[in-house]
Amino acid sequence: MANKKKLWIIIVSCVLAVALITTAVLLIVANSNREKTQTSIMSMSVNPQVHFVLNGNDKVMEVIALNAEGEEIAEVGEFVGLQAYEAAQLFVKLSTEAGYIKYDTDGTKVDINLSGLKNDYVSLKDKVVKSVNNYFDEKGIIAGAVAKIEEDFKNTIKELKPTAKNLDEKSEKDLMEQYKKILGLIRSDKYQIKASILTDFYAAYDKIDATYTEAVETINGILEDLKTKLATESDANEIAKLQSRIEIQEEQLRIALDTFNNSLNTYLNNFKVTENYLDSIVETFNTRVESQRDAFAAHIATFENNRETIEQKIADYRASLEA
Repeated sequence: MANKKKLWIIIVSCVLAVALITTAVLLIVANSNREKTQTSIMSMSVNPQVHFVLNGNDKVMEVIALNAEGEEIAEVGEFVGLQAYEAAQLFVKLSTEAGYIKYDTDGTKVDINLSGLKNDYVSLKDKVVKSVNNYFDEKGIIAGAVAKIEEDFKNTIKELKPTAKNLDEKSEKDLMEQYKKILGLIRSDKYQIKASILTDFYAAYDKIDATYTEAVETINGILEDLKTKLATESDANEIAKLQSRIEIQEEQLRIALDTFNNSLNTYLNNFKVTENYLDSIVETFNTRVESQRDAFAAHIATFENNRETIEQKIADYRASLEA
């Protein structure tokens, strides 16, 4: 009997041990996932303006400067890995040392916005405000933090990219994905955009994107129109001949479109270079785009002429049937 009791104790102990190990592993995995997941954005502004990208544990994953002053602070401070409230205090400390917050000026205000995918930001907000105000109190600075929980994540995206579009109907999760895409764009090895030229970069990028989109729509419109007209033809042999011509033209248009797109994107690559070079690239940008547009328009005009020939063949064929 005693042996059975010992056996049960051993079994229960083993089960509990496995359960504890499993729970520990799950907690470790969950914590690891939170560490890697971009969950929140904490934006801070005095004159320097920055975004702190936070993970699920409210630690700083990345710092994005929104203006030249913010870039100055981001380059000096080692923010990555800090808790949000620690990063907020370091931000005001460096802003004070850089002269953006004055010891002898009453009522300096530090604006803090919290937004993202967390269900509850109240605790984080309280920690951040307390941390910032503690710094001011210790230094005898008459200043204060004004924090708010930004319920509309769209405003946070527009802070990063004022020209961002199509935000109204997106969920918070989709908006976070869009934020990450914009962040990936300006932080990519291809561009590496500095805060001081963000506005010019967005203007150039959006113009290229709009020009390319317009070209795609033009091509698709031409092809769909042709295919619709071909669909009304009844003779199989004639359809095959016409379809062959359409496919050739379609391929030529695709090649032209790729060339057009690659040419325009060449200018974006130049945003990797120094800010001084930006002046010349912006100055020549419109001229070069218009030149590409004119060349592309000439190609489309050629295609339009071919379309008239095709339509005439269809008309002649129908006339021969009626004769």
